[in-house]
Amino acid sequence: MKILFFLLFTSLFIFNSGLTFSAILTNDENIGNDFNHKITLFNPRLSPPDSFELGKLDAKSFYHDLSPFTICFTTGFFAPPIGFATALGMSFTKPEIYNLGIPYDKRTNILSKKYMEGYLKTAQKQKAIRSWAGFVTGTVFLVGGLRMFGYTPKFIFSR
Repeated sequence: MKILFFLLFTSLFIFNSGLTFSAILTNDENIGNDFNHKITLFNPRLSPPDSFELGKLDAKSFYHDLSPFTICFTTGFFAPPIGFATALGMSFTKPEIYNLGIPYDKRTNILSKKYMEGYLKTAQKQKAIRSWAGFVTGTVFLVGGLRMFGYTPKFIFSR
């Protein structure tokens, strides 16, 4: 029954010359153990502003790179001046293509230049936020650890 629905649904779009859609079958694993199919539609004729917004939304959902936080936390904990330089450098660099985390069913959107601009802009913003959060957290842990052991740096806590 589901296959008949899929064939009927796709044939409606094949014969319609005004719209071009491609239908992709994906597994919906959120609904118990039942193996259900849902149809994901991709419209290659999205307007550039819509593609840009879709890229921004997808980056918020799928870009989860924690290496900027980890690197800046480590350098901020062991050497705050080096951690500051690392956070500054990482906040201005764009994320690598292999770290973007674009899911398989969204790969067709890569062909849109505006989609990639929106995705990269949001991913770079998240990378900058994570790098500065890692630096600040690492430095706070260092100062807190030093204070816990009784060492008070004069240049930070002097009156």
